[in-house]
Amino acid sequence: MARQVAKQLYVKRVRFKSRKKGFEAPPLEALLRTIKKNAPNLAQRHWPLPEEGEEFSAGTSCLYIARFGTRQNQDGIYFEVGAYVHGRGEDQVALDLSGQDPDVYTGPIIDAAGKKRAIVHIFRCVALGETLLVENQRGTGGAMALARLLAAMFRTHVDPDFPNIELVDVASQDLRRDIEAGKGVESMMIRMLDGAPDEDDSYAMPLFSLRKRVKGAGKLQVFWEADDDRLDTDDVIAAVDESQEDETALDKVTIKLNNGSVINRLGRYRAKRPIMVTVDSHGVLHHSEIKSGLFEYLNDLRRPVKGWRLINDDGYFLVNKPAVSK
Repeated sequence: MARQVAKQLYVKRVRFKSRKKGFEAPPLEALLRTIKKNAPNLAQRHWPLPEEGEEFSAGTSCLYIARFGTRQNQDGIYFEVGAYVHGRGEDQVALDLSGQDPDVYTGPIIDAAGKKRAIVHIFRCVALGETLLVENQRGTGGAMALARLLAAMFRTHVDPDFPNIELVDVASQDLRRDIEAGKGVESMMIRMLDGAPDEDDSYAMPLFSLRKRVKGAGKLQVFWEADDDRLDTDDVIAAVDESQEDETALDKVTIKLNNGSVINRLGRYRAKRPIMVTVDSHGVLHHSEIKSGLFEYLNDLRRPVKGWRLINDDGYFLVNKPAVSK
């Protein structure tokens, strides 16, 4: 009998961490189409890249990109990422409940043809502009592993000098709606931890200079208060987005609204969408529903709500924060 299971889709902003002056990041769909063209074989889209005549060491964590696809209007590109551990012996149980203890075997998985197999965790993605929609899937290494894989593929098949990338969580439209419902932001507090200075256009850079002004200071808190009605909502959301980056020096953002309420648990505003996916009577997940859900989410992110949307038609975020570290 068919049933449905919940899946979670996340929005990531791809941040190109380049120190090269004048670097302009191509749109993600163009980069992925180049990989599809220049790397037609799976071995070329596998990381680590295989060496001829040599097998990976047992326990090597591996990733690959496969199954590129588009929809009819060529808007965005779909791809799948697989993650597995080469040569790992898995615990396997024979379904026999008559004995005192379970019949467990630990070792390689061998199919009927005698071929060794590995358990693979697959997640689906859609990319457009600087936007990456990702199916949440355990056992894949998360956003950091995906960022390393993409950067390695871009350097291997597009440009050997391509920079590292980071997949940044972004605030959902719920944060903007709650700010508007609270009649705007009265004040915002940011706390900065001891750390390396960030790029020139970040919130962390001027705070880093201020923290150094007092010897022995490990933390710095800065408070902005509206001089009239409210702080600029885009500036506030840009600060929230920066605080979600992996290597940010910003430790905490607290927002006080004009109606007196306070927002300090920003994790709940992480842009995401739950979808329901069919599992048929044979236990097979209908992956096509995940693909459709990703493209529908991409459509909704660009659809204006009360005159505002998260990304534009080309997949670029509508906040005052560039995606390139200069």
